[in-house]
Amino acid sequence: MKAHYFNFKLKGENNMRIAKYWHPPEILSGRISYSYLQGYFGIYCIAISDNYYISYRLGKNKIVYFGSGDLYSRITAHSNPNSWSGNPEVQNLLKKRHFLEFTYLLISGIEEELRSLEGDLIEEFEKRYGSKPIGNKQIPSKIEGISLPSRYFKVITKYSY
Repeated sequence: MKAHYFNFKLKGENNMRIAKYWHPPEILSGRISYSYLQGYFGIYCIAISDNYYISYRLGKNKIVYFGSGDLYSRITAHSNPNSWSGNPEVQNLLKKRHFLEFTYLLISGIEEELRSLEGDLIEEFEKRYGSKPIGNKQIPSKIEGISLPSRYFKVITKYSY
């Protein structure tokens, strides 16, 4: 795979130089519209946005799902309640009119790397809360030598009770 570099400018932000190879993620503010993410790949977190917490075995947290891939298309799909048809727990939350919030960890890399890093988040969540987020059924395969820096696990505690 050739390295393709390009500038990515967000309103009110400086340009970020992003490569199509792995580099540490940038956490984007929730106030940035995800339409700016068209064509970008990364890891994201979906949580309940209102004052509701999910009871996990070892504590309460708002996190529903960790995902990776094409940020715009994945988040657009997850915004549709029908996309959760295979997951009755998440569908019940949506039927009770709870809203979902998306936090983006914007990174670049190939799909296998992203899935491996998504697995880091799921594994850390499972260590802290005794089970995977209700929307995640399995942990993606891990790639030796690639891991998410620990400072990015703050997204897990951000949604803690």
